[in-house]
Amino acid sequence: MSIDNAVSARPNTWGMGGKILVKVLLADFCCLVLVVSTIFFFTYQWLLWVMELICLSILIAFIASPINNRGHRDRGYYERNHLKPDKLYGLKAGLIAALPFYVMTILAVFMTLGFLPDYFFFYRILNSFFWPFISIVVSTAGVYDFTWYFYVIFFLMISVIPVTCHIAYTLGLKDIVVSDRIIYKKNKKEK
Repeated sequence: MSIDNAVSARPNTWGMGGKILVKVLLADFCCLVLVVSTIFFFTYQWLLWVMELICLSILIAFIASPINNRGHRDRGYYERNHLKPDKLYGLKAGLIAALPFYVMTILAVFMTLGFLPDYFFFYRILNSFFWPFISIVVSTAGVYDFTWYFYVIFFLMISVIPVTCHIAYTLGLKDIVVSDRIIYKKNKKEK
């Protein structure tokens, strides 16, 4: 085994999922500060949409970069060792990172059914990157009058995390850097 192969060995999926979870929690804290500092603007519907776009951008920016870098490093690792790449690595790591948020949504279902006390305010705090969207969809502070489609929407919102991880890792494996494509556009020469 050469030193080049040992240096860039890929961490297991649980380790990368844990790293992404830390990034998601940091994004959650940043979005919480942003949402709490601007909560008095929540009377305007269009500002809620703007805030949701900002919070979603923060979440995607926090999780896309590390998993994209992992994809770039794994590309070299797979090429040097002549291995077939694990194309679902980003999706698996994203699902591991999103698992606590899926569990919180399942607990919210139990709150609606009456098995647990109604702590939907804490659900909003722990999912602060979706707080503006939750405020658009749900007009109440509790879960006592939720219908089933609210939870489908919540599961789809949380699915942004694994989908972003999968897309970012796939772009990294294909050696595509989106920021370079946007910033450094190739000049087309006319003949």
